[in-house]
Amino acid sequence: MRAALVPPLPSARRPAWLPEDPAAVLARRRLDLVTAVARERAELLDAARPGLALRAEKVAEVDADELQEVAVLARALGEDPAAAVDRTVRAALEELQEWDDDLHRLVYDLHLVHLHIGFDAATNARGRALDADLERVRAGLLAEVARYHHGGSGPRSSPRRWAAAV
Repeated sequence: MRAALVPPLPSARRPAWLPEDPAAVLARRRLDLVTAVARERAELLDAARPGLALRAEKVAEVDADELQEVAVLARALGEDPAAAVDRTVRAALEELQEWDDDLHRLVYDLHLVHLHIGFDAATNARGRALDADLERVRAGLLAEVARYHHGGSGPRSSPRRWAAAV
């Protein structure tokens, strides 16, 4: 990066009358295109983040305490508490499905930016993070439903260190 900022030595400069190397021109144009595509894809990801975060909030609000409150309210209103809880969980699952659909549309839009240029490492990392967010919230919802129905969701899975400490 630093070398690009330092002007070439006077003896290394191409004279104005000498045509530029076509391979260098193509390489520079390709780099400009790849940079523009990466910038546009980053803008698409940035634009999608608030909507996805809103979906995450909606689903994360459904926890065992919320389901208990729904059941109590339904019972107080003379409705079936199990049906009310079922509707609440199904609505959260539909929200997860819409979130997943949003991610599919986002990947499609990212590919449309330029079909012949693959995703750069930053786009891949951000996309994997979005998928991980969806999976984390989905697992959280299922754990809360299990906690509501059964009082617990089993052991918490956490990363284990399988390699021996050195």
